[in-house]
Amino acid sequence: MRQSPHDVIRSLWNKWLSNTSFDEFSRINDIKGQSTKKNMTAKPPRRSAVVAGLGDCPVGKWFDIDVFSNHMVATDCQFEVSHDPSKLYLCEARYGSFGYDGYGGWNTLQFRYILVLLFEYAATLGLIDIAYVHPDGARDDFRGQWGAEDMKWLSRYDGLRAIRITHLGAYCLGFAAEYKPSRSNSSLELAVFPNLSIAVVSGQATAADHLLLETWAEPMTDLSWRLNYERAIRAVERGRSTQDFVDFLETSSGQPLPPEVEDFLSTCESNGKALQRKTDALVFDCRDAETTERLASERELANLCFRIGRSRLVVPAEHEAKFRKVIREIGLGIF
Repeated sequence: MRQSPHDVIRSLWNKWLSNTSFDEFSRINDIKGQSTKKNMTAKPPRRSAVVAGLGDCPVGKWFDIDVFSNHMVATDCQFEVSHDPSKLYLCEARYGSFGYDGYGGWNTLQFRYILVLLFEYAATLGLIDIAYVHPDGARDDFRGQWGAEDMKWLSRYDGLRAIRITHLGAYCLGFAAEYKPSRSNSSLELAVFPNLSIAVVSGQATAADHLLLETWAEPMTDLSWRLNYERAIRAVERGRSTQDFVDFLETSSGQPLPPEVEDFLSTCESNGKALQRKTDALVFDCRDAETTERLASERELANLCFRIGRSRLVVPAEHEAKFRKVIREIGLGIF
């Protein structure tokens, strides 16, 4: 939770690339036979091939999805979906098999996989923008296959027409070294006062503006707030960026913050990080002060426990097993 949102998204995407528990190709429900044992290829190499293909594409510009597919073939960013496409089929395994000549080619299987990956995962995380139409009649490259006579589309993703890699996508896909979120243009104008109050001068605060302000400040009226120490400390504890809030206030007010406000936020930034949680620990009550003193002075326990109060020892969780072992060697027990 302390990471910036774009770093969280990048982490989610990278973890997904190596995930083996789910095959996104299974989202194409009408292609049967996918559960045949060991017939489907490994998922990570497929995803890596698509990412490699995207690496040659422009950022921030629309490009046709069919052109992208042809580019992947031309640049040898190819992959297989199935070890044996003849085990995949429409409607009936004997007649609707993808193993017959003219069936089960790149456009039918691999291209559909690309559509799923881009639509369901890349677009959902904001890595790409998509242009999409209803899949009914969007593609007809499957209609000659047995079992497809009454099908209006092969997959719900057939309507994907074009994509555009976003700047967030370029960062998450590894095409850009950094990502700087852009703030949308807003008509909101704020006034920030030395007494730590904030008021709307003109324009209208959006729901996101209200949420941000109320993270750091207590509402006074519908159009005014006062910076609140307790709220600000909680914000820092949760990993919220003080600098992002300063940027918001300065952008919305059009001028540097009053020194009193800068000092307040600087103090909250420092005090909000005064303590840092390192590890879980166990607390042991000793039978008396003499036993506590004996254990606290034991050389082999010096780095395994800490004495608090008259008859208590605190043991970091990672040292518990070794602590118990030493206690037994001394001739004592823990219950």
